Amino acid sequence: MKKTIVALLYQYDCVIVPGLGGFIAKNTESEFNPIDYTFSPPRKKIGFNSDLVHTDGLLANAIAKENGMDYKNAVVAIDKEVALWKEALNQGKSIQIEGLGVLNKQNQSLNFQPEQNINFALETFGLEPVKATYILREKSEPKSVAKTTSAWGSYAAAIALAIGVGVTSFFANHTLVQPQLSSILPFTLNTEIPQRQNVADFILEQSEHPIEVSSTSNENMEANEVVAAEPVVEQVEVAEAVVKPYQVIGGSYKRHSEAIEEVANMKKKGYNNAVIVGKVGSYFMVAYDTFNSEDEALALKRSLEAKKVDVFLRK
Repeated sequence: MKKTIVALLYQYDCVIVPGLGGFIAKNTESEFNPIDYTFSPPRKKIGFNSDLVHTDGLLANAIAKENGMDYKNAVVAIDKEVALWKEALNQGKSIQIEGLGVLNKQNQSLNFQPEQNINFALETFGLEPVKATYILREKSEPKSVAKTTSAWGSYAAAIALAIGVGVTSFFANHTLVQPQLSSILPFTLNTEIPQRQNVADFILEQSEHPIEVSSTSNENMEANEVVAAEPVVEQVEVAEAVVKPYQVIGGSYKRHSEAIEEVANMKKKGYNNAVIVGKVGSYFMVAYDTFNSEDEALALKRSLEAKKVDVFLRK
């Protein structure tokens, strides 16, 4: 009878076992598991309803046809088999239906645990789950470049201005300059000691002939001096560290803020290399650590499992 029930579930959505209950099929869409990164094909899952105890004739007709007996004898055979199942269940035993699942009794009610790897949908029968490979692209680390404004232009302008002021002041006083020039002429020997002009008088003369300096030049010079005194440095942001290929994953979170909090919690527990290794689908994956060696990753995984921590190794 067990094999007949399983065979009928590939063709029908409900198979009732009279006096026991009904096995009901439910179609499900393709599913993604964010823990092991697998896509499961559309499938037909089986549940159990203990309230469906009245026969609809489907199981009896199938057994009668398989065994070459009439309908009434098939109903009697089903009743006998159900009586044996109930007796075993009342004794605390389980009924194993190969290719379907396990029936047992808990708190005076029947409990059914279906086999997870069985697919009763004929249109997708035989399709295996597909494991997705997440690609982490390595980011090149840009070099930090400091850009400093050159001050040579401002220095040259200041020097040229100082020279211009000095030359103009020198030639503005003919009395002072003439004796000095005559002393170096080769045709005339000057035996007179030139009279030195009082410094105060010289300054007074210069004040009578002030030299105008463009305010724009002064402003530019002041601006250049400020730039030279405080060079502007632009820092280029350094790229994130490269995640190693073997990762001991401790959790996946839909919100980035939750993933950051989990990294902080791991580091408080002493796992200083905890990191968000990337986003798969809509989930951020958080690892206790990442390694280049699978043996090192397995060692950390076993250590965490010994502490009753749920983790898995991601390659």
